[in-house]
Amino acid sequence: MEDEADGNPEGFYLLDLHIARLLKAAQDFHAANEDIFPNVPTAHELIEALNNHVATTTTTTTEPSPLPLRVRLLLDLDGKVNIEHTELSGSGGYELLDAAAAADDAKLINVILDSQPIPCPDDPFLLHKTTRREVYEAARQRTGCDWHPEKDEPFDVVLWNTERQVTETSIANIAVRMKTNECWLWKTPRLDCGLLPGTFREWLIQDKQVEEGIITVDDLIHAQKHGDPIICFNSVRKAYPVRLLIRSNHSTEEGV
Repeated sequence: MEDEADGNPEGFYLLDLHIARLLKAAQDFHAANEDIFPNVPTAHELIEALNNHVATTTTTTTEPSPLPLRVRLLLDLDGKVNIEHTELSGSGGYELLDAAAAADDAKLINVILDSQPIPCPDDPFLLHKTTRREVYEAARQRTGCDWHPEKDEPFDVVLWNTERQVTETSIANIAVRMKTNECWLWKTPRLDCGLLPGTFREWLIQDKQVEEGIITVDDLIHAQKHGDPIICFNSVRKAYPVRLLIRSNHSTEEGV
């Protein structure tokens, strides 16, 4: 099991939400199988371990990097903690905390719909952040995603379930600006669609910038064709605008 936070001079971004999500995952897995995660550290112990890791890294580095860090906290099945970090030199430059501001950004990242639905929306390995990423990696491979894409190639893949409801991407949550009851709102997929509850997603909901709802595959294609903004977001990249690449096999029930 893992969780990742953006470490910077001001501290760990959304640390309380990251810790709460990790502990909730451990509790859920333990409830399903009492042999795993029998001894889980407290929130205080996890924060202390993170601070100790940062202190050790700082004292052993002659020239601290000005770049922010991606800090990864892993919890094994016995409850043992391991922490590692990497520099975010390739983070893409996005630091937008506002959904509307992200939509106005001219630098669009290409995403593409998966060619098949996720196998099981209630899979605990989709609902919790773990090191098991086979579903995500398989979707990326099927659709030809590349971490360093050329023009008109996809960077990320949008997943959807057997009800043709959009869930998330391989590395982020997603939202679409949609008109509901004559009001334009940012809508992000509900958790029961089958997705990871991202910490930045939770922050956007708490900040009343987005609300949960159903986004179908047809909704997403319609939004792209009609110029309605689509954004993705996670706690590392924050919010960033995306362009949905539509291929011939992405048929819609509406025919739009």
